[in-house]
Amino acid sequence: MKKLIISTITIVIIVGLAYILKDLIALDTMASEDRFIKIDRYNYTDIVYDKQTKVEYAISGGRYNIGTLTLLVDQEGNPLLYKETE
Repeated sequence: MKKLIISTITIVIIVGLAYILKDLIALDTMASEDRFIKIDRYNYTDIVYDKQTKVEYAISGGRYNIGTLTLLVDQEGNPLLYKETE
C-alpha cells in the first residue's frame, strides 16, 4: 500500500512540474535559422521572410496554434514578397 501511495505522489509531482515548466522551453528556434529572417511581430505572430525566395510568412505563437505557418498573399492572391528598405 505504501508503494502505491508513494508512486501516485511521485507521478502527481512530475506532472505538476511539467505543467509549470512547460512555458520555459525555448520556442524561438527554427529548423534553419540561416534561411528565415524575422522582420516583425504582431501580438503572438512573427512575420518572417525566406532569404532565398523573399516570400513572407506568418508564424503563430499563440497558445493553441503555436507554430502554424501561413503564407502571406497580396490582393491578387500572389505570394507577398519582401522588399528591402534602403
